[in-house]
Amino acid sequence: MCTCGQPNHPGEPCNEHKKCINCEGQHAADSRECPRMKEEIVIQRVRTLEKISYLEAKRKICICGRPKHDTTPCDTPMHCVNCEGEHAANSRACPKMKEEIAIQKVRTMEKLSYLEAKKKVIRPIPQKSYSEIAATTNPTKKPRLPKLFCNPTAAKNLREMNRIIAADISDQTDFKDLHAMIYAGAFAVLKLNDQRPTDVTSRKGTKRQPAWESRLSKNIDNIRSDIAILTQYQKPTYSQRVKKKGDTIMRRYTSEENPTIVEVLDLLKQRLLALSQRVKRYKKSSQRRKQNILFHRNQRAFYKSVGKESDRTLQGKTSFPNTEDIRHFWSGIWSNPREHRTAHWYQQEKARTSIQAMLSWTITKDDVVKAIGRTSNWRAPGPDGVHNYWIKAFTSTHQQLAKCYSTFLERPETIPEFLTTGVTYLIPKTEQYTADPAKYRPITCLSTAYKLLTAILADKVHNHLERNTYWMRNRRDVGRAQEDVKNN
Repeated sequence: MCTCGQPNHPGEPCNEHKKCINCEGQHAADSRECPRMKEEIVIQRVRTLEKISYLEAKRKICICGRPKHDTTPCDTPMHCVNCEGEHAANSRACPKMKEEIAIQKVRTMEKLSYLEAKKKVIRPIPQKSYSEIAATTNPTKKPRLPKLFCNPTAAKNLREMNRIIAADISDQTDFKDLHAMIYAGAFAVLKLNDQRPTDVTSRKGTKRQPAWESRLSKNIDNIRSDIAILTQYQKPTYSQRVKKKGDTIMRRYTSEENPTIVEVLDLLKQRLLALSQRVKRYKKSSQRRKQNILFHRNQRAFYKSVGKESDRTLQGKTSFPNTEDIRHFWSGIWSNPREHRTAHWYQQEKARTSIQAMLSWTITKDDVVKAIGRTSNWRAPGPDGVHNYWIKAFTSTHQQLAKCYSTFLERPETIPEFLTTGVTYLIPKTEQYTADPAKYRPITCLSTAYKLLTAILADKVHNHLERNTYWMRNRRDVGRAQEDVKNN
């Protein structure tokens, strides 16, 4: 024991003055006169008698939360190291101690691990609600919402979330706040269902090889290596390295049934064939399981993976159009202003007709319910990330959504920019990718709320034309589910 607290002594024993490295006192570090040593003795005594951990025993002794004491017991004011309160760390008044007691109680009664009990007891309460956070975030930058796995718990959470949203909606709720409520409600339901939304900027990681495939591939490589060495070992002349490895392989596989090298080679080839067939069988089974999971999660992606699009080759000299070529090609089509009919005869014919204009453009709740009922649940949601399913499920938003749509028709300047923003995907028309932008078909994903609005307007226009018989029976080429249509 170093009594002076200084390293690198010139001789033994130490002749320096005694100095404690714990409290800087004029005594040895292990002296009974040291306050730190007295405190350590008390901690160990409490730890032994009460059968608790060292930190728990130290908290019972140290009530000020400061490591270096001059006296024992501590005379400094109480200070909790957990919540910074004016009480001891093990006081029942400490909120952290209350949480710890509740965690240990749940852990004992339900026989859970500490982390599981802590997750069940302590639920983080955000300073803002989900809807407030979603309202202050760019709708196109929010995490992607996955497809909800339906189960009784999810259905119960949906009903409860619908009730919560209904309590927060008022007549002054605008479309942005309503959209944020729908997104936040969907986000919360997915979280409660143990589903994690994905970040927009996240990239798919590389596919890892399954453990069974790695193991079988390693066995196949080893057998192929042994076959190659034994093939050289059969020849009249071979190197010392081949002789050494060949002898090792023969000792490993030679038996009463396979005494010669020819029989050992035949055995290895049979094993190689069996392993190859096993790999094919495992891959087929693994692919079947993956396709079943994909069909359950995303049927469109499943059919796309097994269709012709999955066979599109990317090998060889594959070229893609650059951004400038795509922009130049499509701007020549979309940027040209449309020329309306302004001829004199057209205006005269238009004045002679007695077409009754639509009197009312007011959108009601029934219009929203009818239009959203015809949509698919999990179609591509667009940049905002809200699927049709969530608008269907949160029925409390339909009334206010109809009011917002009516406001858009009266004042188009109130339409938010993200509602009319879409993401365009270019799908190749041929089996090969090419650098020609004209060989790609644009598919634009707009917001589901925008598509719902256009569907409602299309219904109103269709009903108006049907009601006033403004088109011929056999020439309604813009009607729904029409047969025997004549296109002239």
